[in-house]
Amino acid sequence: MGFEDVFVQHALKYFDKQTTQNTKEAKAGAFVKWWIDKKIFSDTADLYWILHEKTHKYKKSLSDDRKANRELAKNLPRPEFLKRVKG
Repeated sequence: MGFEDVFVQHALKYFDKQTTQNTKEAKAGAFVKWWIDKKIFSDTADLYWILHEKTHKYKKSLSDDRKANRELAKNLPRPEFLKRVKG
């Protein structure tokens, strides 16, 4: 929780390397198919756990300040978070 964007970035990178589709539209359709077929976002898919590990490694690499910002951000609307961070 709080690192969903990192997980999705890893998923998109993996997908981009694996897909044979060339156009944006075809890639979008293939990605949605992967999602529907639970190839990525299901905790029973092997790929899910690979991406989970990559996300966990990223999380461990962050400084304490950046981790704290993520913890704060995960439950706040963006405008409220920005007020607190800049504040």
